[in-house]
Amino acid sequence: TREKAQELIGPGGELSPEKVSERIVNFAISAFGGDKSKIDIIKDSIDKGFAEAKQMLGGELADVSLETYDLIQEKLNQWINEGESKPTE
Repeated sequence: TREKAQELIGPGGELSPEKVSERIVNFAISAFGGDKSKIDIIKDSIDKGFAEAKQMLGGELADVSLETYDLIQEKLNQWINEGESKPTE
């Protein structure tokens, strides 16, 4: 039902952008053995997947999908930047 779908994609839901992005990022990192030098391959693969989904859906992605994509990019960038020292002011 529509109510159940809203619950699933809403905050804390199993299909929410936060949870889906977390699963995708964890899978991608694991698939490449945590090798940060593979970040370009990981990002290219994710871009390709979203592009294929967009094409399959007639050229448009729902807002929930776009939010998920943005969160994936943020999480990957955080992963890449982990452990890097930041300059002091």
